[in-house]
Amino acid sequence: VHMENIFKDVLQEYKRGFTINSALNKISEVETGVFLLLRKQDNQAILENIDNQDYNSKDDSRTFGIGAQILADLGVTNMKSLGNPRKWPGLDGFGINITEYINTKEL
Repeated sequence: VHMENIFKDVLQEYKRGFTINSALNKISEVETGVFLLLRKQDNQAILENIDNQDYNSKDDSRTFGIGAQILADLGVTNMKSLGNPRKWPGLDGFGINITEYINTKEL
């Protein structure tokens, strides 16, 4: 699940995390995979790039729920996640289990 940031996505300026291209390349190496792109409100992306802060922290739980519901609807149950290990409370409520984290340095 990737939260769109048009500036960083186009310029590939990620200090942490992964670029869309690197994620898609990694997913293409395995038999099956899902890349889910969620769109931010335009003003959030602009504000983040003005002072280099993350303004979506208050929206994390809502975004998490939307992403988890879409993955569940697609039939995702056990999955590997691109990115650093992170606790996702309630993910099992969607019937989803993260079996492995793939470090962004491997991308």
